[in-house]
This record gives sequence, C-alpha cells and structure tokens, in this order.
Amino acid sequence: MNRRRRISKTKAFFETIGAYIVESLFYDYSEMEIVNGKVVLIPRKHLESSQGIFYPDCYGGSGIKYRELREYGNTILEVYPKPNELGYINRAVPYVLIKKFALSCWSEFCEIFGMPPRILKTNTADNEMLNRAENMMKEIGSAAYAIIDTSEDINFGQTVSTDGTIYEKLISKCDGQISLINLSAVLGQDTVNGNYSKEESCAKLLDDVVASDKKLVESIFNTVVIPAMAKNGLIKKGVFLRIAKAKGIESLWSKTVQALPYYEIEPQWIKDTFGIEVTKRIHN
Repeated sequence: MNRRRRISKTKAFFETIGAYIVESLFYDYSEMEIVNGKVVLIPRKHLESSQGIFYPDCYGGSGIKYRELREYGNTILEVYPKPNELGYINRAVPYVLIKKFALSCWSEFCEIFGMPPRILKTNTADNEMLNRAENMMKEIGSAAYAIIDTSEDINFGQTVSTDGTIYEKLISKCDGQISLINLSAVLGQDTVNGNYSKEESCAKLLDDVVASDKKLVESIFNTVVIPAMAKNGLIKKGVFLRIAKAKGIESLWSKTVQALPYYEIEPQWIKDTFGIEVTKRIHN
C-alpha cells in the first residue's frame, strides 16, 4: 500500500509539472517552486518574466529579481518554451476582441431587425397625453419605439446583408484563426464543405502538434526539472525522461487477450492501459 501511495504521489508530481509546461505555451512562460516535495505554480500576476522580477504585492511595491536567488534552478524552476514568440493567449487576443465586437453588433442587428421598432405618430402637444402614449408603448413589448409628429418620418438604412450573414462569417473566421493558433488546424467547423479526407488530414496535423508538445515536455524535464531534482536529492544523477510512443490499443488488447490463458497479467497495468477495473481472475 505504501509503495502504491508513493507511486501515486510521484505520478501526480510529474503530471503537475507536465501540465505547467504545456500551459507555458499559452501564457508564454511558467514559474514553479518545489515545496516539501510538491510543485506549486507561482501566480503569473506577480511576475514580470521579461525582467525576471517577482512582486510579492502585485498592486505595487518593490520586486525581487528571482533569477539572482540561489534557489533559482534548484527549487525555483522557470519554463520559457519560445522566448522570441508570444504565447497562444496573447496571439489570440485580437481575434477574441473582434469576435466579441461582431457578436455585439450581431445582437444589436437582431434587436433592430428581428423585432422591428414601433412608431407612434401624434400631433398633440399635451404633455399628459404624450406621457400616457409613452407608457403605453413601454408596456406593449420590449422592442424599440419612437413617438414622432405626424409630419415626421423615420427611415432605416439598408444593410449589405439582411440576415446577419456578414457577422456570422466574421465570427467563423475568428474561430478558425484561434483554432489554427492552438491546434494548427480547423477541425469539424465547416459542416457544409467539409469532407472526410480534409478532417483526416487535420487530425494527422493535430497528432503532429501533440507529438511536438511531448518533445517539449521531454526536453524541459531533461534540461530543467530533472537536474533540479537531482540537486535536491529527490532522484539520482544521470536519470532522464523518455516519453514512450503511443501504442495501438486495439492491437495491444488483442495480444493481451491471447496471452491471458498462459500468463498472469498485472491488474494495475490493465487498468492503466485500457481503463478497465480488474479485481480478480475467474478460474473455470
């Protein structure tokens, strides 16, 4: 039981660091600290990564140049995957803002043309009658309304598209650009012109992105994390991380089934590999 508990803690430790390494692609960097055998992410709002300064009080005050501390590289670990490039989030900001603007405009378009405004014409100058007319227009519904003189008129300019397609295209374009930043492909978006070969090519490209992220995690572990753990005596020197290639689950399951009559297979391995809870073997 103690051995399993240690394995679980070690697994959680490495998985947490791996998650922070992947997050660094989105935020441009990640700053971590090893405290009592656990890894803690230093809040990014307290950091000025370009200057290497940590601000205990993010609302002001003096900062600490953490790269000059003796803990830096030992218990304080910094991940900077692409120093000369912005993180995914910063690169996506323009498209997010444009998308929000387009949604706002589309909402206003629907409000104006989806619920046509009501117009009441009157030539009265009696304030009491005008107030009663305005209250009546308010209570009829939520659409916009106007009270004008019988000699006045209101006209609405014609838009390029009367059904809001222009906003839909702009939003779809922004979604596509955000997807390209994150996944290097646009998957499952074009339901009109999409086809299987296109989606298959995008899925293969996504696999390449995942493989690239794995190489990044492997590189950061071997150059930053593991050397720091060795300095702290958490692991032996000379250890390195190698991420195993993905196995074909169907082929592996077939081989496992064929081996079951002849060999005892570790239940924990079956659970970790196939996600199947195994309790005991049933003997015929």
